[in-house]
Amino acid sequence: AAAFMQKHDYFAKAGWKMDVLGDESKFATETHHAPKQAGTACIALAKGNRVSFPIGGGVHVQPTLALNRSNLLSDEDGNVAKRRENVTLDALADGQWWWD
Repeated sequence: AAAFMQKHDYFAKAGWKMDVLGDESKFATETHHAPKQAGTACIALAKGNRVSFPIGGGVHVQPTLALNRSNLLSDEDGNVAKRRENVTLDALADGQWWWD
């Protein structure tokens, strides 16, 4: 999502500036050498009648590559556009989070 927002310059369009996070004198970051490999870790999380198995480790993520034209699928039949028209932002009850 952040790569998409950066590609379309939504940060500037929203008037958001990185006054704190973009200035290391105000918000210093610690750097380390990147590991060459990492073991995979998996854990089972149960919530209600749902179980998820988040897996992490040994993964290199390049989110901007997902936005390359060669990686995008066309909506030839208009199915995505039709579904997008039916999206409503009021589908959640008051105080409910999208993951509830």
